[in-house]
Order: sequence, then C-alpha cells, then structure tokens
Amino acid sequence: MFSTSFMCAASAGDAIENGGFENGINEFGICYSGRQDTALPSLYVTKEIASDGNYALEFLPGEDLGTESSISPASDGFAYQGVYNKKSFSMESGKKYTISANVYPKNKNVKMRFMVFSDGKLLESSEEFTVSADNWNQPSYAFTPDEDFNNVKIRMGFYDIDEGKSVFIDEVSCKEAIAGTSMWKPRGSENISISNNTMSFAVNGGKSGGIYCQSDKNSYGAGKYALVGTVSTDANSAYLIFNCPSVSGAHSEYVLKKGEEVNAVLVFDASKSTDDMIHTQIDVVADSDATVTLKNVEIVDMNYFMNVSQADNAVTISGQLKSGNENKSISISVSDIGTFNVRTNSDGAYTISQEIPAFTGIRKLVRAEVSGMSGYNDVGNVLSTDFYVTNTAELDAIAASVNACTTAAAVSDVLTQNVLDDMGVSAIPVVISADKNKIFNYLAAKDISDGKQLMDAIKTAACYDVLDRRVKKLTDIVDEYADILNVNSIEAYKDLYQNADKTSLNTMFEQSPAKLKDFDTFEYALTETIVRCEVNTKVTAAQQMAVIQKYAEALNLDFDGYSKLSSDKQYNVTTSLMNGIKNVTDYSTLQARLDSLVASAGNSNTGGAGGSGGSGSSGGSGGSGGKGEFNSYTVPPDENKTKEFRFNDIDSVEWAQESIYALAEKGVISKADDNRYNPHNNITRAEFAKMVSVLFGITQNGEILSLNDVKESDWYYPYVAALYANGIVNGVSQTEFGSNAEITRQDICVILANILKPEEDAEAASFTDIDEVADYAKNAVSIMKKRGVINGYEDGSFRPKGYATRAEVAKMLYEISK
Repeated sequence: MFSTSFMCAASAGDAIENGGFENGINEFGICYSGRQDTALPSLYVTKEIASDGNYALEFLPGEDLGTESSISPASDGFAYQGVYNKKSFSMESGKKYTISANVYPKNKNVKMRFMVFSDGKLLESSEEFTVSADNWNQPSYAFTPDEDFNNVKIRMGFYDIDEGKSVFIDEVSCKEAIAGTSMWKPRGSENISISNNTMSFAVNGGKSGGIYCQSDKNSYGAGKYALVGTVSTDANSAYLIFNCPSVSGAHSEYVLKKGEEVNAVLVFDASKSTDDMIHTQIDVVADSDATVTLKNVEIVDMNYFMNVSQADNAVTISGQLKSGNENKSISISVSDIGTFNVRTNSDGAYTISQEIPAFTGIRKLVRAEVSGMSGYNDVGNVLSTDFYVTNTAELDAIAASVNACTTAAAVSDVLTQNVLDDMGVSAIPVVISADKNKIFNYLAAKDISDGKQLMDAIKTAACYDVLDRRVKKLTDIVDEYADILNVNSIEAYKDLYQNADKTSLNTMFEQSPAKLKDFDTFEYALTETIVRCEVNTKVTAAQQMAVIQKYAEALNLDFDGYSKLSSDKQYNVTTSLMNGIKNVTDYSTLQARLDSLVASAGNSNTGGAGGSGGSGSSGGSGGSGGKGEFNSYTVPPDENKTKEFRFNDIDSVEWAQESIYALAEKGVISKADDNRYNPHNNITRAEFAKMVSVLFGITQNGEILSLNDVKESDWYYPYVAALYANGIVNGVSQTEFGSNAEITRQDICVILANILKPEEDAEAASFTDIDEVADYAKNAVSIMKKRGVINGYEDGSFRPKGYATRAEVAKMLYEISK
C-alpha cells in the first residue's frame, strides 16, 4: 500500500544513508537553507549542536514540541531544511496514524513532504504540500500501515528553498487515530471481520447488532468531533444508529436500504462526556439476517466534517477548514440541490443556506461534498457527508391525517411501517424500544397541528412507554429528551435535578410504582423521584418535611389540615410522618398516613414528641413507613377489650396493635412512661436483642462481655450479653456490637435462625434480589421465607440491607410466639 511516487532518486525500500542526500546546502547560522536550483527534497539530518550529540529535533508519537526550548536564534520555533526525529518508535498494522506540524516559510512558498522510515528504509511518502510564505501552515498526513514496523522515524523534507532563507517548524507530532479500525470490538456475540479500513459483521433479523470503541477522554482536544464512516447492508431495510452514550443528545439515525452506501456522521462534544472513557458505538437493526459493511470508520476533529441543519424549507451547511484555507474559494456540491462556490472567511470557516427544491415523498437522503481545499490529500481532497432533507408539506399532511384519528387502530393505518421508515422515526433508539400500540394510543388522544409536533409526539410517547416499563434509565431519557418532555416546567427538576445523584435517581425511580402515560403522570413520577432523592439527603424530620411540603402540589398532597394544627401538634405529626420516610417508595400513600396523623393529633390534648428513655423501647431514625417485607396482615382491634395500659401513637398501625399489646403484656415491649411505642421507627440492634432475649427466655451465663459500645451500665447490656453467651449474635466488629445502629433485615433472619435452630436447609428464596443477600445470611433468609415469617415486597424484592420498623418486628415476633 505504500507509495512509490517520490520526487527523489530513492524509491520505496531504498536505504537512505547518513540521514539524507548530500545535495548542496549552505549553512545559515544554525538554520539550513538550500540552493535555489535544488530540485530534490532535502533529507538532511540537522547539525549536531548539543554537547550530548542529540539532534536538534526529537519527538515521539503524540508529543508536542511546542513546549520544548527553542534552539534557533532566528525564531521561537525550529528552523531546518530537512529534519527528522532521532528517537524511534513502533507502528501497528491496521492503526491509523497522522503526522502533522506547524510550518512557517520565510519570504517564499516552499514545497515539502512527510516521509516514514523503518530501519533506514523508506516506507511511506506523503503527497507534495505547498506551504505558503509568511504564514503558519498546518500540513498533515494520515496513513495506515498494513504490517507492524519497529524503529520507525519521521522525516520532513523541504525543497525549492531560496538560498539563505529559512523554514520554521513547530509542534511536530505523530498521533494514532482516536478510534482507528483495530480498536473496534463487537457489542455482543457478533464476529467482526476487519481488513484494512473495512469492517463487517452479521446481524440477526429483528435483533440489534453492532460494534463499539472506547477511547480516553484525554485523547481529545477542544472543540467538537465526529464519528464518521460509510455504511451499507445487504438487508432490504435496516436501522442504523451512531451513538455516544456518555454525551447527552449524541446520536444520529439512518434508515438503510439495500444497495445504498451512507456516509454517516455523528457530531459530539467530547468535553461534555460524563465519563473519562468515551464510548462510541454503531448499532444496526435489520428486517432479516444480514451483513453490515463499514468503511473508513473513525473519529475526526472539527476540520473534517460539516454541520447540517434544516429550518422550514431551507438547508444550511457550515464548517471550519484547517489552517491554510483562509479566504479561499471552495466548492460545495449538494445532490439534487446544486453546486455552489463559496469563499471561506479569515478563519477558514464557511456557510451556505439554500432552498430545498420540491420533491415527492416525506424525506430523502442527500450528499454534501466540499472540495477545492488545501491540505486534505489524506481524504482525497473531498469532505463528504450524507443527511436527510424533509418535505415539510408532506409531513404536515400526515400530521393532519393522524390528528383526525380517534383510535389507535386508525393511527396505525396512517403510520404504517413504510411511513415511519420514511419519516425516520423508526431508527430512533427510544422508538425502537417502545411499544408501538402505546404510541398510537397516545397520538389518538393528542391534538397535533403540524409535522414537527407529530415527530415530537411520537418521541414523547416512546419516552413515556420505556419509562413506564422501566426498560430505560430515567436520567438517560430525561437528559436526552429534556426539550420535548418539557422538564423545565417541572419545579423539582429546575430546583434539584442537576445536583442530584444520578445513580440514586435511577434506583428510586425503578422502586416507584408510579405509572406513566401522559405529561401529568410523568410530572408526578419525576417529581416524586427527585423529591425522594432530596429527602434522603436531609438529616432532621423538619428538613425532610420542608422538602415534601414545597412540592406538595405536584405530589398531590393536601396539607390544609396539618397547617391548622398548633406548632406542638405539627411537630408531633412531622416526627411521625417522617419516621420511615427514607424507605417509602410510593408517595401516593403519604396522604392517607398524613390524614390519619392529623386526625389523631386533632383529637389529642397531649403535646410534645415524647420518647421512651433508656428502657430500650425507643427506636432509631428513618426506615419504612409501611409493612415492609414481613408477613403482616390486618388484625381487627377488639374494641370491647379494656386494657389497663394503652399506647397513644399506634392508631396508624392497626395491623400491629394486637401484636404490640400482646408483647407488652409479656414484658417483651416496655410500657413507656409517655405512652408512646414509636411504631414507625426503625428498630435498633440493642432493641431487637432485648425483645428476642425476653421472648425466648435467653439469659446470661455470668460471663463478662467486653465491647466498646456495650457497658454494664447500659440498659441493654444483659440482653446483648445473653445473646453473645449463647452464640446467637456477633458484633459489627471484634470490639463493637453496633448497639444503636439499625438492624438489617438479613441480620434479623440470621438471629432468629440461630435462636430457632432449624434442622433443615431451604432452597434459595425466590426474591428478585436474593443475590444481594450476604452469603452468611442466605440460608437464614430462605428458611424464614419458607416458614412464612417474612414475605417480599410487591415488586418481589427482599431488600436485605434495608431495615424494619418496630411495628413490623412486633408483628413478626408475635406470630412466631403463637
């Protein structure tokens, strides 16, 4: 593949002795200049001027000489007629390399070439560049070796230099392509075939197949980049997606037809990537088993691609050419639109805007080509990209037909697969993942005025569907489609979203049972998720309550009754409502809970939040406000039964009242002086130790327990000591029991299993998150599930590292004791 077209006597493979041809030069200071009649490239090594014998110009791939000290008295750069790097390096087959430099000829245009040598033999020569006088030029040369080479050196040869004149050189580099052909890998089980600059892989009909490439963010400079490549397939029809997931909004879609070659492009801003490794991928969904062929796939900088946009019935094409193309006449050809001569500005930028001639159909693929530039020999002196132009009148007519439909079936008759393909929406990733019937139902109930609104409505409906079915991450969809989803009208989004932890948002959204079908339900689900995330960052009940109250309207919560309470009673309600709020996954349950607490507070003459002191009956903070995963069922209270003692805060947990009173009568639960049980508090390890010790009659054996957080003066000392003495519990470390920490669900199961000592093992419980259960707890959790002591949440999960409320534990222990 190497060029033998070279303007000196040497041909490819010839040895170059002594660094170059000894063809008359005159020394001018420490710069070199050639005779005026010099016709051959000067391949001279530079003069050895350093005491250590190093040559003046040295570089390695990717290094920038602009930061090195100048050795030329004539310039801040480097000035030689023929230069090369002293240090050698290796090149790998199939990888693309680009040599570049800043070059400044004094007084006269100069010709030059880049040359690649290995072990003194010429491997590759660039085309001839003419670098203009008294300007910094930026020539570059890209090539891909077809075998591995060692001891590679790069040389720059200059000729047609006037005697006594100089050429200054700066910022010489040889860089590997950011995403060369050899760096691409299959995304799944596909077999990817690579031959030079061509790749191919097979896809199964109806299923996605593709390739991906990862590159370090540090490989990119400032400005935008583009993933480019020529793609074709032997399928009758296929959807092509270029995507950069870590950059919001960075994807482009094409509908491929058999026999077409599409010059696809995806523009993205690498600096906006949320990851240090930038992941680019190419996916194809075909209507049948097919082969996809990709040529010249790479990532290029802003000087190698065009920006294309359409507004109404006009298309605008713009770009920025590399240095050396300032104030230059170039040609822009757009298929089916015309050819236009354009002059770049002083920065090498260009732009044109042209009307789109009338055509039949919804949209069509056109090709734009820019030619007549300087320094683009590596791409055949032509920049090319394909893009779609839309027939707005035709699209508006389809929108009118859809607007007249009142049923999903009628919409599907208008938006056939061919029409969706012609519109281009079939290839949009979120639409591919969506249920088409859900989209059609949404459109049938929507007022649609024009083609743009129809396109937005299709994407919006697809977003609602994939979120409703939880097949896409919330933040991915919100970030990608922020505009069409109108998220800036949602107060919680504007206030809190940008600073929220994205992983927490996605997790909390997946936990929420909220259903999405329109903007109102989407607003509720997004607000609930964002507010839940914010609440979990707050420490006090008052802070948590303030967040919920601020967004009460969007959460469909009514605080009128609460606002009429005295401050003491509001404090009581806030404390009770917020106890367990961090584990509440469905805020639609808060209104009933709030109303119950407000009603109870309104009928009560007592004030203050209260607490149970050191008896062991006060709980921790946070936790679940519902019945959790424990096997709880409603036991109607016996209204005719009179008790000498009554708790005043368990009206909201009717399902646990019988259990609480029964355990209180047995002394398992202390009858606190303030008549509070704190049913929604999470139970601590010390509290649980007391309850099970008393319930099962576990006592100390006289052995002294020595732990940093369990002292003999502590109320819970005898109970923890009893469990330790009987080998029932271990601490959180060798020196601590974790007395005041909330006990996890999986540790509750382990302690109960150690007490009950079941002889049987159990098959792994069918919880959806059983793999998250610690190894030491798996069997205990499965046994407790088998015995009916615990049940899962409605979503099938167990949440092993979550906590249990005091009401839940009372119910569970009472059921075990019966």
